Amino acid sequence: MDITGEILGTSTSDLTTKINNLIAAYQDDDKDAGLFLNDGVTATPHFLQTNHSGNLTGNVVRYRNWNHGGDGAEYATKRTFSIGISALFRDNINQLTDYRDNISRRSFGSRYRWVESPTQLPYPTRQNLYTTQYIYQYGYATALDAYPLPPAPLLPEPNYLPDLTRIDERGPSRYAKGFRDYTTKWSYVYAVPSQVLLSPTLR
Repeated sequence: MDITGEILGTSTSDLTTKINNLIAAYQDDDKDAGLFLNDGVTATPHFLQTNHSGNLTGNVVRYRNWNHGGDGAEYATKRTFSIGISALFRDNINQLTDYRDNISRRSFGSRYRWVESPTQLPYPTRQNLYTTQYIYQYGYATALDAYPLPPAPLLPEPNYLPDLTRIDERGPSRYAKGFRDYTTKWSYVYAVPSQVLLSPTLR
C-alpha cells in the first residue's frame, strides 16, 4: 500500500506539529492501515488488517518520505509526504507454490577395464557386453501450509530400488505471525536391463 498526501498548515509551527503527529502515527509496524469513510470508523476496501489470519508478517512500514518537488510552499503552508506499507499474505487459492521433477540416466552398454603394464601401454579389456541402466528421479515441491507428498515412483519393484529412496523435508520459512513454504525433496533410483524412456511427473 502506497500513500501520498499533503499536510496543510497555517504556519511553520502548525505544520511541524502536524508532521510530528504523522510521524508518530506511522513510526511502528504491526498496526492496521487504510482509508476510512468520513465517520473515521468504517474502513474502505483500501485497508490492510495487521492481525488478519492470512497476514504472515503483519503490516510493515517500508518507507516514509518527504517530497520537495521545488515547490516554494513546502514547509510554508504545506508538506507533501509518501508512505509505503507492505504485508505478506497466504495465497489460499494455490497451495502448491513451486514444483520440479527431474530425470537423469546413466548410459548402459559394454563395461571395460583398463589394464596397466610395466612394459607396455595400458590396454582395455571388456568385462561385460551388457550392463544395467540406472535411472534417477529427483525433485522438490513447496506448499504454503503443509509438506506436500512426493510423486509416486514411475516403475514398480524390482526395477524401482526402494532401499535407495530418499525423502527430505526442509523446514518452513519463519515470519512474524506464522510459517510458510514447506518443502519436500525426493530421490528415486531405478534399474532396468535395457533402455527405458521415463518422463518427469507433472503437477
